[in-house]
Amino acid sequence: MSALQSKIARQILDYIRDNELSVGHHLTEESFAAQFGVSRTPVRHTLSFLAEAGILELIPNRGLFLARHWSDIDVGDLDIPDSAEDELHAQILRDRIGGKLNGQHTETELMRAYSVQRGTLTRVLWRLAKEGVIERSAGIGWTFLESLESPEAHSASYRLRLLIEPAAFAEPDYALDRERLAGCRALHESLLRKGLERATAIEWFEANSEFHEMIASFSRNPHFLDIIQQQNRLRRIREYDVRDNDRMAHSCREHLSIMTAMESDDRPLAALILRRHLEEASDFVAREWEELPEINGA
Repeated sequence: MSALQSKIARQILDYIRDNELSVGHHLTEESFAAQFGVSRTPVRHTLSFLAEAGILELIPNRGLFLARHWSDIDVGDLDIPDSAEDELHAQILRDRIGGKLNGQHTETELMRAYSVQRGTLTRVLWRLAKEGVIERSAGIGWTFLESLESPEAHSASYRLRLLIEPAAFAEPDYALDRERLAGCRALHESLLRKGLERATAIEWFEANSEFHEMIASFSRNPHFLDIIQQQNRLRRIREYDVRDNDRMAHSCREHLSIMTAMESDDRPLAALILRRHLEEASDFVAREWEELPEINGA
């Protein structure tokens, strides 16, 4: 598969998963070409690959239909090669986590360091900017944003969050957005059904961030949301690097318990579970630092 076809294959599989499509759903090359902004030819080749892999079924004179339920599709079994952009994205994150990339860098420096074309690099840099890892500098270049890079920084972050997040439920203008809450619940339930081991670190981080930012937004106090968004930006890099599937599943279930209390408008209970959740997460991260001396600098 070409790099473009690999990218399209992953986009199609993401579409199937995100929409939780069932067996028999009709898929067309025209719709994917329009959605992804590409010609129909690479989409056609990609759909043929997915049909050969048993994901899709070609019915003569009718078209392509989903042959497997979305939850039964394991991307890891399909041997889809990573695109050049995915590989570069992963390498830059590894180098940022390892301390090789800090401060400001020009695109020329990064092109030389990674031996890539400017177009590929620029697309990856804007992707990292959207994820809150870097930002465009005022001059020429890109600046890697601050992150939580020590156990002391993580501990301080959790102490701040313990003060702020549970207090959101006690704000006088607190108001629940049930539609947003339902969407957040559906996302968490989908991750559990699929299995957290199948979710990427980025997928889990985004779902986790959305949950905590949602609670802050319900306080209707913009300062609460500003603080939680800032903390999410700071912890993004570290949480991309370290994953524990059992812990992620446990955290996902705790989020659902908090949402259940919120749906019942039992704000004291929601605050209590959230506080316990943050305390456990803080202890877990502290143990991680103790077990990773090469990252701690010890």
